Amino acid sequence: MLDKETQPPGRYGQGRLINIMEELGLGTKATRHEIISKLYSRAYIHGNPIQPTNTSFAVMDTLEKYSPTITKPDMTKLLEENMDRIAEGRVKEVAVLEESREMLKQVFTELDKNRERIIESLQAGLREDKIIGTCSLCGNELMIRRSKREAVS
Repeated sequence: MLDKETQPPGRYGQGRLINIMEELGLGTKATRHEIISKLYSRAYIHGNPIQPTNTSFAVMDTLEKYSPTITKPDMTKLLEENMDRIAEGRVKEVAVLEESREMLKQVFTELDKNRERIIESLQAGLREDKIIGTCSLCGNELMIRRSKREAVS
């Protein structure tokens, strides 16, 4: 008998993530790479294979708690499908705009109602990604801070 432990599933590479986005109907063939690039540039993910940052967990946990509609692919998929229907002439732009406005109004209402709790939750998560260790002299946390005037390259 072999003594083994269950291993976690492998991390997603960019190719696998693009395939999943396609299966879920998210983005277009032309925009999926751009979406992943934005996730890197906004520090929601890093590395290859892709690893989520604490910031990404904070954003997802917060949104799932206070505005779950926005975390599901259904709304984005519907909007993408409606855009295709407009392009094909199967549906009028006005009807899609009205439906989209209603969906977004619901999301903004959820977000606005929980504004203060969302801010607190996101600040806590963002803080975690800035901690780089403990000071050997005083024992306090060492954090990366950027000046608003500093040019980031």
